[in-house]
Amino acid sequence: MIEIYKYGGTLLKDENIRKEIYKFLKSKKEQGIKVIMVVSAFGREKDSFSTDNLSKNIELLSDLDKDQIMTFGEIYSSLIIKNELLKEGFKVNNLYYDEIGIMCDNNYQDGNIKHVDMSYLKEQIELNDIVVVPGFIGESSDGKVISLGRNTSDLTAIVIADYLNINKAYIIKEVDGVYKKDPKKEKTDKIIPYLSYNQMLSLIKAGSKIFCYKSIKYAKNKGVTIEIKGLNSKNSTVISEKESNENILLVDIEEDKMHVVFKNMELFNELFKTLVEQKIKLDDLVIVKDIIYIRGNIEKVSKIIEKYL
Repeated sequence: MIEIYKYGGTLLKDENIRKEIYKFLKSKKEQGIKVIMVVSAFGREKDSFSTDNLSKNIELLSDLDKDQIMTFGEIYSSLIIKNELLKEGFKVNNLYYDEIGIMCDNNYQDGNIKHVDMSYLKEQIELNDIVVVPGFIGESSDGKVISLGRNTSDLTAIVIADYLNINKAYIIKEVDGVYKKDPKKEKTDKIIPYLSYNQMLSLIKAGSKIFCYKSIKYAKNKGVTIEIKGLNSKNSTVISEKESNENILLVDIEEDKMHVVFKNMELFNELFKTLVEQKIKLDDLVIVKDIIYIRGNIEKVSKIIEKYL
């Protein structure tokens, strides 16, 4: 049996957290489960090998040159993790960009997947307990390393799950699932247990940054189920064809603007009626399918919306 786990860079940069991950991987080995471990670059922003940091001061380079630099973080993290896993006694191998099997065009900085051939990965997982795969990267038509676009390490795990007919990828992040509100902006415990692909795509359009649009679109087209959870969390969010029954799926506030994703327009009509009855004036209100963009009187609108969360 094979399972796919993708780990975010914020988790991986912490050596103690990596040790927790290795304990988890040992339990999988004891259960006879082989693991494909997709990894992001260590850390964010100011961390030395993060994509954010590597992308600085390269504005005059070609997109091809930028990708040669920006993909180094994932390759570095995969090698460090391979070394640590070897110390832990695992049989492990890592893959380089030309071994993963994700073939793209030459659209550097945002490679489009044209063909997938992961026969080498299949060979390696047969020979090892764990195969470590750097996320976010593929091979261009010219045979060079290419990035799949920003925040696409999740996409790598989804592509692997589809190719190997596993049809499920576990995405392990610093959050316990998909929240109705951004936990970085406001303390919240309101995790949505499950979402459809279309609902998740609406959340991304409305401002959610937990996934990139490209990853969910690929998962939807291929029918790959995604489960996002924290490292030791009992909670999670499963993304598949199954729709959430939650009334409101997202409330994102940015200064004087609010983005709200409703399950259906009947609920919005009820909200709008309340706004009219209470004579709450808005500077702007735009409806795009199931997403409502509101500007003005955000504090009062938030209090009304709260009862639906």
